[in-house]
Amino acid sequence: MSSPVIPDLGNISKAMQAAAGQSALALQDIVSYPVDLAFSEMELISEANKEICIPFLTSQSTVVKLHFDGGLEGAGFLILSEGQDQRLAEALFTQDAALQETENAVEMVLCEIGNVLLNVYIGTLANYAHTHVRYHVPQLFLRKENTVWAEELFASHIPPHQILILKNALIIGEISISTHVVIVMKYSEYDKKSL
Repeated sequence: MSSPVIPDLGNISKAMQAAAGQSALALQDIVSYPVDLAFSEMELISEANKEICIPFLTSQSTVVKLHFDGGLEGAGFLILSEGQDQRLAEALFTQDAALQETENAVEMVLCEIGNVLLNVYIGTLANYAHTHVRYHVPQLFLRKENTVWAEELFASHIPPHQILILKNALIIGEISISTHVVIVMKYSEYDKKSL
């Protein structure tokens, strides 16, 4: 059975911008302080060009991974490059000083942020494909060697793959945290139109 084809990729950037707004509202409900998500760039690449993903993925990166299956199969990754996890901690503690007394507070909030963002973005893709997906439990990974990251990103996904890369700025209060979302999807065919 072939994988669903996502139509109208030329318009999907607009849908992802709307998804970013939905994510920000959902996050505000969770954390109870102002959150914004500025969507800036999106790129769709093939597995053959997956090295494009790697420059912002280093041994100091922090990653939330979310597997999904059903009508679409693959995994989504929220990636904070080196130093951005510290900016997130600063932003969270500025908004809620009591978090500093909670063990692993930043990690727990980061995992929830990743869960929300990835659910909304992947759900948007599923809507475009007129299908449904089932989400697995998100996983948090802290600082691995680059070769291990590459394995996490691209292993265990049956080719052919398409890889969607989204660049966002997560804004909490007055602090902006740069993030990348990478969604690795299995397709039998796809629309090559410009994003």
